[in-house]
Amino acid sequence: MTKFKGRSSLKQYMPMKPVKRGIKMWLRCDAQSGYTYDFNIYAGRETEAQIGTLGERVVNSLASTIRQDDVTLCFDRFFTTVNLLETIKYPALGTCMSNRRNLPKIDTKLEKSQYVFKCTPKGLLYVKWRDTKDVCVLSNCHSNDVTTVKKTQKDGKKVTVQCPAMIAFYREIMGGVDLADQMSGLYELDRKSTKWWKKIFYRLMMMAAVNSWIIYCQLKKKKIPFKSFLVLLAEELVLEGMKTTSVKRSSKNGRLSKKGKTMKNVSLHLPYEGGTRRRCKRCTTLGKQSRTKMVCKECDLPLCKSCFADYHMS
Repeated sequence: MTKFKGRSSLKQYMPMKPVKRGIKMWLRCDAQSGYTYDFNIYAGRETEAQIGTLGERVVNSLASTIRQDDVTLCFDRFFTTVNLLETIKYPALGTCMSNRRNLPKIDTKLEKSQYVFKCTPKGLLYVKWRDTKDVCVLSNCHSNDVTTVKKTQKDGKKVTVQCPAMIAFYREIMGGVDLADQMSGLYELDRKSTKWWKKIFYRLMMMAAVNSWIIYCQLKKKKIPFKSFLVLLAEELVLEGMKTTSVKRSSKNGRLSKKGKTMKNVSLHLPYEGGTRRRCKRCTTLGKQSRTKMVCKECDLPLCKSCFADYHMS
C-alpha cells in the first residue's frame, strides 16, 4: 500500500493495514531477498464482467512475466482458489479459507499439532493443521509428507512439533512481498503531494533502489547497510547529473569573492572517510592539534566534523 490521502479513484481504504489509505500495488518478489520482479497497480473494480476471481487475475497477470520455469509460487488466502492451482502452469501453494468453492470439507475438530490430508478430484493436496488455530494450505506440488518444526512458546522456550511438509515449506518461503515493502518504506520519500502519480513515482524509485542494493550486495558478496548504499547512490546520481545536464548553473559576472569560489559547486564538497588520520586543515591554522579521517572529496583536505562547514563558508 502506497500512502496517499488525496482525491483519486485509485485510492483504497483498508482499515486492517498499517497504511490505511493509499494506492494498492500487487508485487511479485523473491522469497529470500525481497527483490521485486514485477508489479501491478490496482485500479479498482472493473465495470465489465471478468473471468475468475480478482486474486486469480492478479496471480496470472504477475506470473505471465516469469522468465524461468524452475520457480514455485506462494501466496496467501486472498489469492488461493482451487481453480487457480488447477490451471496455473507453475508449482504453487498457498493458505486458503476453508469455505472456498470446490475445496474438500474437513469437519473434524483437531487437537494441537494434529493434521488431516485430503485430495481434490484433480489431484490437489489440501491439509488442515492445528496450531494456535486451524491452518489450511492447498498445493499442486506436494505430497503428504510430515516433518518437524520448532515453535517458540509464550515463555520463550522452543519446542519441536510435527508439521506437514507443505506447511513447513510455506513458512520458509513466504514473506518476500512483506520484506520488499519493509525495505521500500524504511527511508521513504514522504513528500506531501496531491498528485497520486508522484506518490507512485517515489515508491517505484525506492523499489528500484532496493533492487539495486540487493544486486550490489550479491555481486560484491558482502552486505552493506541500505542507508550507506543510498548515500553512495545519491552522490553518484548527483555527479552524473552534473556531467550530462544541458543547462549549466551560471555564475555572476565579475571577480568572485573567496566565499563565492568555495561555494560555487557546493554539491561537489562531500565528506568521505579516508584511510588514515590526518591533521585537520582548519584546526592547524587556529593552532589546535586535531586529527581526523574525514576528507573533503573536492578539496582533498582533511577536515574534522566541527570544521567542515566553517572551512567552506569562510
